[in-house]
Amino acid sequence: MKRLSLFLCLSLSLASCVSADPTLVAHAVNATLTAAVTPTPIVVVVTAVGGGMPIPTVTPDAGVQQTLAAASETLAAGSATPLPPAATSVLTGTSTPLPPNTPAPTQTLASAETSTPLPLGNLLYEDDFTQPKAWNLSEDNAQRTSIADGQLSITLKVADRFTFIYNLTRRARDFYATIGSAAVECGFRDRYGILFRVQNGSNYYQFEVDCDARYRLSKVVEGTLTPLRDWTPSAAIHSGSGVSNELGVRAVGDRLEMSANGQSLLTLTDTAYQEGGFGLYAGSGVSDSYVATFDNLRIWEVKK
Repeated sequence: MKRLSLFLCLSLSLASCVSADPTLVAHAVNATLTAAVTPTPIVVVVTAVGGGMPIPTVTPDAGVQQTLAAASETLAAGSATPLPPAATSVLTGTSTPLPPNTPAPTQTLASAETSTPLPLGNLLYEDDFTQPKAWNLSEDNAQRTSIADGQLSITLKVADRFTFIYNLTRRARDFYATIGSAAVECGFRDRYGILFRVQNGSNYYQFEVDCDARYRLSKVVEGTLTPLRDWTPSAAIHSGSGVSNELGVRAVGDRLEMSANGQSLLTLTDTAYQEGGFGLYAGSGVSDSYVATFDNLRIWEVKK
Protein backbone atom coordinates (compact mmCIF):
# COMPACT_ATOMS: atom_id res chain seq x y z
CA MET A 1 0.00 0.00 0.00
CA LYS A 2 2.88 2.41 0.76
CA ARG A 3 4.36 1.86 -2.71
CA LEU A 4 0.98 2.38 -4.37
CA SER A 5 0.40 5.59 -2.41
CA LEU A 6 3.86 6.88 -3.27
CA PHE A 7 3.35 6.15 -6.99
CA LEU A 8 0.01 7.92 -7.05
CA CYS A 9 1.47 10.84 -5.11
CA LEU A 10 4.32 11.34 -7.57
CA SER A 11 1.91 11.05 -10.49
CA LEU A 12 -0.16 13.95 -9.21
CA SER A 13 2.40 16.52 -8.00
CA LEU A 14 5.48 17.02 -5.89
CA ALA A 15 3.55 19.13 -3.41
CA SER A 16 1.14 16.31 -2.54
CA CYS A 17 4.03 14.14 -1.35
CA VAL A 18 4.87 16.14 1.73
CA SER A 19 3.24 13.61 4.07
CA ALA A 20 5.05 10.66 2.50
CA ASP A 21 8.32 9.19 3.70
CA PRO A 22 10.89 11.87 2.61
CA THR A 23 13.58 9.29 1.85
CA LEU A 24 11.34 7.17 -0.38
CA VAL A 25 9.93 10.25 -2.10
CA ALA A 26 13.38 11.73 -2.78
CA HIS A 27 14.56 8.48 -4.39
CA ALA A 28 11.42 8.26 -6.47
CA VAL A 29 11.64 11.90 -7.58
CA ASN A 30 15.28 11.48 -8.60
CA ALA A 31 14.44 8.41 -10.66
CA THR A 32 11.50 10.15 -12.30
CA LEU A 33 13.53 13.26 -13.16
CA THR A 34 16.38 11.24 -14.60
CA ALA A 35 13.98 9.41 -16.88
CA ALA A 36 12.13 12.57 -17.89
CA VAL A 37 15.03 14.72 -19.11
CA THR A 38 15.27 15.19 -22.83
CA PRO A 39 18.72 15.41 -24.45
CA THR A 40 17.80 18.30 -26.77
CA PRO A 41 20.46 21.03 -26.43
CA ILE A 42 19.65 24.70 -26.09
CA VAL A 43 21.68 27.71 -27.08
CA VAL A 44 22.34 30.67 -24.76
CA VAL A 45 19.92 29.92 -21.90
CA VAL A 46 19.76 26.75 -19.83
CA THR A 47 16.42 25.87 -18.26
CA ALA A 48 16.10 22.84 -16.00
CA VAL A 49 12.93 21.12 -14.85
CA GLY A 50 12.46 19.82 -11.35
CA GLY A 51 9.07 18.24 -11.76
CA GLY A 52 6.24 17.63 -14.19
CA MET A 53 6.63 17.24 -17.93
CA PRO A 54 10.00 18.02 -19.53
CA ILE A 55 10.28 20.97 -21.90
CA PRO A 56 12.34 21.32 -25.08
CA THR A 57 14.96 23.54 -23.44
CA VAL A 58 16.13 21.01 -20.84
CA THR A 59 19.81 20.11 -21.00
CA PRO A 60 21.11 16.70 -19.92
CA ASP A 61 24.15 17.77 -17.90
CA ALA A 62 24.37 20.46 -15.22
CA GLY A 63 20.61 21.00 -15.26
CA VAL A 64 19.87 17.45 -14.18
CA GLN A 65 22.33 17.50 -11.31
CA GLN A 66 21.15 20.85 -9.93
CA THR A 67 17.48 20.00 -10.32
CA LEU A 68 17.79 16.67 -8.50
CA ALA A 69 19.58 18.45 -5.67
CA ALA A 70 16.86 21.12 -5.49
CA ALA A 71 14.04 18.57 -5.44
CA SER A 72 15.69 16.50 -2.71
CA GLU A 73 16.36 19.62 -0.65
CA THR A 74 12.71 20.74 -0.88
CA LEU A 75 11.47 17.34 0.31
CA ALA A 76 13.96 17.22 3.15
CA ALA A 77 12.78 20.62 4.34
CA GLY A 78 9.31 19.22 4.84
CA SER A 79 7.30 20.58 2.40
CA ALA A 80 25.52 29.44 -27.25
CA THR A 81 26.16 30.81 -30.39
CA PRO A 82 28.50 33.88 -29.98
CA LEU A 83 27.16 37.41 -30.31
CA PRO A 84 29.22 40.09 -32.07
CA PRO A 85 32.74 40.43 -30.58
CA ALA A 86 31.83 43.45 -28.42
CA ALA A 87 29.73 41.37 -26.04
CA THR A 88 28.85 37.74 -26.48
CA SER A 89 26.56 35.44 -24.55
CA VAL A 90 27.29 31.83 -25.35
CA LEU A 91 25.93 28.44 -24.43
CA THR A 92 26.08 25.08 -26.10
CA GLY A 93 24.21 21.99 -25.10
CA THR A 94 27.30 19.84 -25.15
CA SER A 95 30.27 19.87 -22.82
CA THR A 96 33.95 19.93 -23.64
CA PRO A 97 35.79 17.11 -21.80
CA LEU A 98 38.66 18.11 -19.55
CA PRO A 99 42.11 17.02 -20.79
CA PRO A 100 42.77 13.39 -19.81
CA ASN A 101 45.77 14.32 -17.66
CA THR A 102 44.00 17.07 -15.71
CA PRO A 103 44.59 16.49 -11.99
CA ALA A 104 41.57 15.96 -9.76
CA PRO A 105 40.29 19.33 -8.44
CA THR A 106 40.93 19.92 -4.77
CA GLN A 107 39.70 22.49 -2.30
CA THR A 108 40.77 23.54 1.17
CA LEU A 109 39.47 26.15 3.56
CA ALA A 110 41.47 29.31 4.09
CA SER A 111 41.33 31.94 6.80
CA ALA A 112 39.41 35.04 5.72
CA GLU A 113 40.31 36.93 8.90
CA THR A 114 44.07 36.88 8.29
CA SER A 115 44.01 37.65 4.57
CA THR A 116 44.74 41.08 3.15
CA PRO A 117 42.91 41.80 -0.13
CA LEU A 118 45.18 42.58 -3.04
CA PRO A 119 44.68 46.01 -4.64
CA LEU A 120 42.35 46.37 -7.58
CA GLY A 121 43.59 47.32 -11.03
CA ASN A 122 41.75 48.44 -14.12
CA LEU A 123 38.03 48.01 -14.59
CA LEU A 124 37.95 45.18 -17.14
CA TYR A 125 34.24 45.05 -17.92
CA GLU A 126 31.12 46.94 -16.93
CA ASP A 127 27.52 46.29 -17.95
CA ASP A 128 24.69 48.58 -16.84
CA PHE A 129 22.18 46.51 -18.81
CA THR A 130 21.03 49.27 -21.12
CA GLN A 131 22.00 47.47 -24.33
CA PRO A 132 19.61 44.55 -25.02
CA LYS A 133 21.65 43.42 -28.02
CA ALA A 134 24.61 42.72 -25.75
CA TRP A 135 22.95 39.47 -24.59
CA ASN A 136 21.14 36.71 -26.45
CA LEU A 137 17.77 37.04 -24.74
CA SER A 138 15.05 34.43 -25.14
CA GLU A 139 11.65 33.27 -23.97
CA ASP A 140 9.83 29.95 -23.93
CA ASN A 141 7.08 28.27 -21.93
CA ALA A 142 9.24 28.00 -18.80
CA GLN A 143 11.46 31.10 -18.72
CA ARG A 144 12.17 34.57 -20.09
CA THR A 145 15.34 36.66 -20.09
CA SER A 146 14.89 40.36 -20.82
CA ILE A 147 16.52 43.77 -20.40
CA ALA A 148 14.60 46.93 -19.47
CA ASP A 149 15.17 50.03 -17.36
CA GLY A 150 18.82 49.21 -16.75
CA GLN A 151 18.22 45.72 -15.43
CA LEU A 152 18.51 42.20 -16.77
CA SER A 153 15.61 40.06 -15.56
CA ILE A 154 15.29 36.30 -15.45
CA THR A 155 11.69 35.13 -15.11
CA LEU A 156 10.81 31.55 -14.22
CA LYS A 157 7.20 30.73 -15.02
CA VAL A 158 6.98 27.45 -13.08
CA ALA A 159 8.23 26.15 -9.75
CA ASP A 160 11.40 24.11 -9.23
CA ARG A 161 13.36 25.23 -12.28
CA PHE A 162 16.51 27.21 -12.95
CA THR A 163 18.00 29.16 -15.81
CA PHE A 164 21.40 30.67 -16.43
CA ILE A 165 22.92 32.76 -19.19
CA TYR A 166 26.64 33.38 -19.61
CA ASN A 167 29.28 35.19 -21.62
CA LEU A 168 32.56 33.67 -22.78
CA THR A 169 34.14 36.78 -24.31
CA ARG A 170 34.28 38.62 -21.00
CA ARG A 171 36.96 36.49 -19.40
CA ALA A 172 39.25 37.06 -16.45
CA ARG A 173 41.85 35.18 -14.42
CA ASP A 174 42.51 37.21 -11.28
CA PHE A 175 39.55 39.52 -10.67
CA TYR A 176 37.03 41.08 -8.34
CA ALA A 177 33.43 41.10 -9.61
CA THR A 178 30.25 42.63 -8.19
CA ILE A 179 26.64 42.40 -9.31
CA GLY A 180 23.52 43.99 -7.87
CA SER A 181 20.68 41.47 -7.54
CA ALA A 182 17.18 41.19 -6.14
CA ALA A 183 13.94 39.21 -6.32
CA VAL A 184 10.58 40.89 -6.85
CA GLU A 185 8.66 38.22 -4.90
CA CYS A 186 10.83 35.81 -2.97
CA GLY A 187 9.61 32.46 -1.64
CA PHE A 188 10.96 29.29 -0.10
CA ARG A 189 14.18 28.21 -1.87
CA ASP A 190 13.93 30.89 -4.58
CA ARG A 191 17.50 31.94 -5.40
CA TYR A 192 19.80 33.91 -7.70
CA GLY A 193 23.51 34.31 -8.23
CA ILE A 194 26.56 34.69 -10.43
CA LEU A 195 28.61 32.19 -12.43
CA PHE A 196 32.35 32.75 -12.82
CA ARG A 197 35.33 31.11 -14.51
CA VAL A 198 32.82 29.58 -16.91
CA GLN A 199 34.33 27.15 -19.43
CA ASN A 200 31.05 26.06 -21.02
CA GLY A 201 27.55 24.98 -19.94
CA SER A 202 28.93 22.05 -17.95
CA ASN A 203 32.02 23.50 -16.25
CA TYR A 204 31.96 26.59 -13.99
CA TYR A 205 31.74 27.95 -10.45
CA GLN A 206 28.35 29.08 -9.09
CA PHE A 207 27.78 31.48 -6.18
CA GLU A 208 24.14 31.99 -5.15
CA VAL A 209 21.97 33.29 -2.33
CA ASP A 210 18.37 32.41 -1.51
CA CYS A 211 15.41 34.23 -0.03
CA ASP A 212 16.07 32.77 3.43
CA ALA A 213 19.39 34.65 3.73
CA ARG A 214 21.58 31.66 2.90
CA TYR A 215 24.44 31.26 0.41
CA ARG A 216 26.07 28.40 -1.43
CA LEU A 217 29.27 28.09 -3.47
CA SER A 218 29.50 25.17 -5.89
CA LYS A 219 31.56 23.95 -8.79
CA VAL A 220 30.17 22.10 -11.77
CA VAL A 221 32.60 19.70 -13.45
CA GLU A 222 31.40 17.84 -16.53
CA GLY A 223 27.80 18.51 -15.50
CA THR A 224 28.14 17.32 -11.89
CA LEU A 225 27.44 19.94 -9.23
CA THR A 226 29.53 19.69 -6.06
CA PRO A 227 29.01 22.19 -3.21
CA LEU A 228 32.27 23.65 -1.93
CA ARG A 229 30.23 25.26 0.83
CA ASP A 230 26.65 24.04 1.06
CA TRP A 231 23.73 26.26 2.06
CA THR A 232 24.83 28.39 5.01
CA PRO A 233 22.88 31.21 6.72
CA SER A 234 24.47 34.65 7.03
CA ALA A 235 23.33 37.92 8.59
CA ALA A 236 25.13 39.74 5.76
CA ILE A 237 22.46 38.63 3.27
CA HIS A 238 19.20 40.58 3.02
CA SER A 239 16.19 38.26 3.00
CA GLY A 240 12.66 38.58 1.72
CA SER A 241 10.94 40.11 -1.29
CA GLY A 242 11.99 43.29 -3.02
CA VAL A 243 15.33 43.64 -1.20
CA SER A 244 18.65 43.85 -3.00
CA ASN A 245 21.97 42.13 -2.40
CA GLU A 246 25.29 43.06 -3.91
CA LEU A 247 27.18 39.84 -4.53
CA GLY A 248 30.96 39.89 -4.75
CA VAL A 249 33.50 37.36 -6.01
CA ARG A 250 37.25 37.76 -5.61
CA ALA A 251 39.29 35.08 -7.39
CA VAL A 252 43.10 35.13 -7.35
CA GLY A 253 44.78 31.94 -8.49
CA ASP A 254 43.13 29.10 -6.60
CA ARG A 255 41.90 31.38 -3.80
CA LEU A 256 38.18 32.19 -3.94
CA GLU A 257 36.38 34.67 -1.69
CA MET A 258 32.62 35.28 -1.69
CA SER A 259 30.97 38.36 -0.18
CA ALA A 260 27.52 39.90 0.18
CA ASN A 261 26.88 43.61 0.67
CA GLY A 262 30.57 44.24 1.34
CA GLN A 263 30.93 41.55 4.00
CA SER A 264 33.08 38.46 3.45
CA LEU A 265 31.16 35.19 3.66
CA LEU A 266 33.88 32.63 3.07
CA THR A 267 37.34 32.14 1.63
CA LEU A 268 38.62 28.83 0.31
CA THR A 269 40.93 27.42 -2.33
CA ASP A 270 39.97 25.24 -5.28
CA THR A 271 41.92 24.20 -8.36
CA ALA A 272 39.14 23.25 -10.79
CA TYR A 273 39.30 26.39 -12.97
CA GLN A 274 41.89 29.18 -13.19
CA GLU A 275 40.06 31.58 -15.55
CA GLY A 276 36.91 31.87 -17.62
CA GLY A 277 33.75 33.79 -18.41
CA PHE A 278 30.85 35.11 -16.33
CA GLY A 279 27.12 34.43 -16.12
CA LEU A 280 23.89 35.09 -14.24
CA TYR A 281 21.68 32.48 -12.60
CA ALA A 282 18.17 32.21 -11.14
CA GLY A 283 16.28 29.26 -9.68
CA SER A 284 12.74 28.89 -8.40
CA GLY A 285 11.75 26.88 -5.36
CA VAL A 286 8.04 26.85 -4.58
CA SER A 287 7.26 29.97 -6.61
CA ASP A 288 5.52 29.39 -9.94
CA SER A 289 6.16 32.97 -11.06
CA TYR A 290 9.61 34.11 -9.95
CA VAL A 291 11.58 37.12 -11.20
CA ALA A 292 15.22 37.81 -10.35
CA THR A 293 16.79 41.08 -11.47
CA PHE A 294 20.44 42.09 -11.96
CA ASP A 295 22.13 45.43 -12.47
CA ASN A 296 25.59 46.97 -12.72
CA LEU A 297 27.90 44.05 -13.38
CA ARG A 298 31.48 45.23 -12.80
CA ILE A 299 34.71 43.26 -13.08
CA TRP A 300 38.11 44.62 -12.04
CA GLU A 301 41.53 43.04 -12.44
CA VAL A 302 43.42 42.23 -9.24
CA LYS A 303 47.05 43.26 -9.00
CA LYS A 304 49.46 40.76 -7.50
